[in-house]
Amino acid sequence: MSLSSGAKLLLERVSRAIEAHPGETAPAIRVWARASKRSGDAALEGLWRAGFIERRRVDGEWRYYHVTPYPPRDRPRDGGD
Repeated sequence: MSLSSGAKLLLERVSRAIEAHPGETAPAIRVWARASKRSGDAALEGLWRAGFIERRRVDGEWRYYHVTPYPPRDRPRDGGD
């Protein structure tokens, strides 16, 4: 299954927001990435499941941390699937 260009752009924005602001909560990341709650949460879940980010429970809240960039920087952005 291939992602739309809009979905890929959102994943990249969320990934970059986490890279720039490690340890933030989902609401803060959505603000930085200019994402709605629904699409932002879906992007966080997808990035987490794929291993691009990690989340840790801190004081009862999920905090998100960068693991590896999306899209991987060793592949071209629109280099196919």
